[in-house]
Amino acid sequence: MKKIIVSLSAVALLMILPLLFSACNLFDDVVKVELPVKLEQIIEVNDITTGTNKTYTQSVLLDATANKDVNTYKDKIKDFRINKITYVISDFVGTTGTKSSGQIGFSQKDQTAATVFGTITDVDLASSSAAGTSYDLTVDNIGQATIATLLRDDKALKIYMSGSITKTPARFKIKVILDVTVNANPL
Repeated sequence: MKKIIVSLSAVALLMILPLLFSACNLFDDVVKVELPVKLEQIIEVNDITTGTNKTYTQSVLLDATANKDVNTYKDKIKDFRINKITYVISDFVGTTGTKSSGQIGFSQKDQTAATVFGTITDVDLASSSAAGTSYDLTVDNIGQATIATLLRDDKALKIYMSGSITKTPARFKIKVILDVTVNANPL
């Protein structure tokens, strides 16, 4: 009788163990990790020619895995949520009163053209750079979802800046900051 109880217990345990191990995956959808992250990339504009209303176009790759938290969870990331996009002008060298207007766009990392998501209008480069002013880039919900999908799919995206400068020569940097929340499964 003891042997039958021990045998039945062993069989029951063998039947339950696979269920327990497969149930661990169920917790991935219940338990989530939310990471607040700032992804930053700098676009440099440098026009050494003399003139007025000169245009420029620049693009840079933003690799989200350069952020240590994103890199740690890169294989577990379910999605990104864009909370806010800002930009800051810095390191301006040029004539006082020089302004810039333009557009900021994003694309997949291997694309050569972007979808425009925001505009910059008549930013005084000298005063913005000196003050370290942070400007919000207004992006609608559809645009935020598109940018989040680009990040989720490749953990990277390309940032484009095109615009004009009222007076050159001029040199400055535009730091684009994506304030995001990363949703991931636990490690």
